[in-house]
Amino acid sequence: LVTTFERPAALERSLPQIARLGAAVLVVDHAEREAAARRNQATALACGVAYLRLPVNRGLSAALNVGLEYLLADAAITWV
Repeated sequence: LVTTFERPAALERSLPQIARLGAAVLVVDHAEREAAARRNQATALACGVAYLRLPVNRGLSAALNVGLEYLLADAAITWV
Protein backbone atom coordinates (compact mmCIF):
# COMPACT_ATOMS: atom_id res chain seq x y z
CA LEU A 1 0.00 0.00 0.00
CA VAL A 2 1.47 3.31 -1.13
CA THR A 3 -0.15 6.65 -0.35
CA THR A 4 0.69 9.80 -2.22
CA PHE A 5 -0.15 13.45 -1.83
CA GLU A 6 1.07 16.34 -3.97
CA ARG A 7 4.52 14.81 -4.58
CA PRO A 8 4.33 13.06 -7.95
CA ALA A 9 8.12 13.25 -8.43
CA ALA A 10 8.61 11.15 -5.29
CA LEU A 11 6.16 8.54 -6.57
CA GLU A 12 7.84 8.51 -10.00
CA ARG A 13 11.15 7.82 -8.27
CA SER A 14 10.04 5.18 -5.77
CA LEU A 15 7.14 3.27 -7.34
CA PRO A 16 9.15 1.50 -10.08
CA GLN A 17 11.45 0.09 -7.40
CA ILE A 18 8.52 -1.03 -5.25
CA ALA A 19 6.69 -2.60 -8.19
CA ARG A 20 9.78 -4.65 -9.12
CA LEU A 21 9.51 -6.50 -5.81
CA GLY A 22 6.64 -8.49 -7.35
CA ALA A 23 4.02 -8.04 -4.63
CA ALA A 24 0.58 -6.60 -5.27
CA VAL A 25 0.74 -2.81 -4.97
CA LEU A 26 -2.07 -0.31 -4.51
CA VAL A 27 -1.48 3.42 -4.81
CA VAL A 28 -4.02 5.50 -2.89
CA ASP A 29 -3.89 9.07 -4.08
CA HIS A 30 -5.37 11.85 -1.99
CA ALA A 31 -3.90 14.69 -4.03
CA GLU A 32 -5.93 17.87 -4.28
CA ARG A 33 -4.37 19.22 -7.47
CA GLU A 34 -5.60 17.62 -10.69
CA ALA A 35 -2.17 17.86 -12.35
CA ALA A 36 -0.53 15.92 -9.51
CA ALA A 37 -3.26 13.27 -9.61
CA ARG A 38 -2.82 12.80 -13.37
CA ARG A 39 0.94 12.31 -12.95
CA ASN A 40 0.38 9.87 -10.09
CA GLN A 41 -2.12 7.86 -12.13
CA ALA A 42 0.22 7.75 -15.12
CA THR A 43 3.05 6.49 -12.91
CA ALA A 44 0.87 3.74 -11.45
CA LEU A 45 -0.26 2.70 -14.93
CA ALA A 46 3.32 2.64 -16.23
CA CYS A 47 4.35 0.43 -13.30
CA GLY A 48 1.37 -1.89 -13.72
CA VAL A 49 -0.05 -1.35 -10.24
CA ALA A 50 -3.56 -0.59 -9.00
CA TYR A 51 -4.49 3.05 -8.51
CA LEU A 52 -7.28 4.52 -6.41
CA ARG A 53 -7.93 8.25 -6.16
CA LEU A 54 -9.92 9.62 -3.27
CA PRO A 55 -12.35 12.39 -4.24
CA VAL A 56 -11.14 14.72 -1.48
CA ASN A 57 -8.19 14.84 0.89
CA ARG A 58 -9.16 13.50 4.30
CA GLY A 59 -5.56 13.03 5.43
CA LEU A 60 -3.08 10.19 5.60
CA SER A 61 -5.01 8.05 8.07
CA ALA A 62 -8.10 8.07 5.84
CA ALA A 63 -6.00 7.13 2.80
CA LEU A 64 -4.42 4.25 4.72
CA ASN A 65 -7.81 3.03 5.97
CA VAL A 66 -9.36 3.12 2.49
CA GLY A 67 -6.36 1.31 1.02
CA LEU A 68 -6.37 -1.40 3.67
CA GLU A 69 -10.11 -1.95 3.29
CA TYR A 70 -9.69 -2.22 -0.47
CA LEU A 71 -6.93 -4.80 -0.12
CA LEU A 72 -8.67 -6.82 2.58
CA ALA A 73 -11.80 -7.10 0.42
CA ASP A 74 -9.81 -9.01 -2.21
CA ALA A 75 -9.86 -12.75 -1.47
CA ALA A 76 -6.67 -13.21 -3.51
CA ILE A 77 -4.72 -10.98 -1.12
CA THR A 78 -3.37 -13.18 1.65
CA TRP A 79 -1.03 -10.74 3.37
CA VAL A 80 -1.02 -7.00 4.01
